[in-house]
Amino acid sequence: GRSSPPLKDELQCFGPFIQNIAVAEQEDIHLAYVQSGEGDCGKFLVEQGLVDRDLGPKALDKEAIGFIDAHLADKRCEGAKCANSNLADYIDVTQILRNLATQAVMLHGDSPLGNGNNYYMAYTGSGKWSMAQYDHNNVMSTFSAALCDAGCMTSLMDWSILRPTCHGLESNQWAGPLLSDDGRRAEYVEHVRDFVDNVLTDDFLEVIENHMEAIKGLVPEDPWNDYAFMYESSELKDGEEWFQELDAGPFGMLPYMPYVSGLR
Repeated sequence: GRSSPPLKDELQCFGPFIQNIAVAEQEDIHLAYVQSGEGDCGKFLVEQGLVDRDLGPKALDKEAIGFIDAHLADKRCEGAKCANSNLADYIDVTQILRNLATQAVMLHGDSPLGNGNNYYMAYTGSGKWSMAQYDHNNVMSTFSAALCDAGCMTSLMDWSILRPTCHGLESNQWAGPLLSDDGRRAEYVEHVRDFVDNVLTDDFLEVIENHMEAIKGLVPEDPWNDYAFMYESSELKDGEEWFQELDAGPFGMLPYMPYVSGLR
């Protein structure tokens, strides 16, 4: 049969991808929900496969349905202190807070802190759920900020770790119940500090910078990266020049290395 032409511009697929998610899939989901009788949300999501269980047995369906109905779905905080939520009783609090801390530091809006995307839940049978985050292609990017509001794209550096959500803490199904509590918020701040002090160290960044310097001659030849031509003028830029010179556009990627240094 006829072979497909190679795609050397990732943006070729971006529009159709968003169109499919925002229009076609949502319409199908709405129709399926109506046809199901518009009943229990957790049961519908699990039985229709909208909660991906490829990595776990279907024996956990009951637990998944219960967790979704109790803490996700249409559940929201009542008041700034989320007094109506007992989420902390059903999760590994420290493990979840560490996940939220890394997402906050890396400005990961395409996540539970932002649009509620890109994470798995793990259940050990102990009655406590934990989180495994994934898909970090939008960290520290103007696109990640745009998922909240276009106005956020120019002020990512000022995003407070004490309110790492798109809107108020109480609007977020994870951060609201957890960070509205003084004790858990203090623990979260310590996890943020630990990540910055013990992961984003000078030694760690130096290893990455040395590797980036070593491959700078190969990057412009990469046919799969639309931003490869900006590599040396952005990622390897010293001082503050990179921020003024890089015109990332509404869906651009900010240069990681200068940005990480700025965040620290």
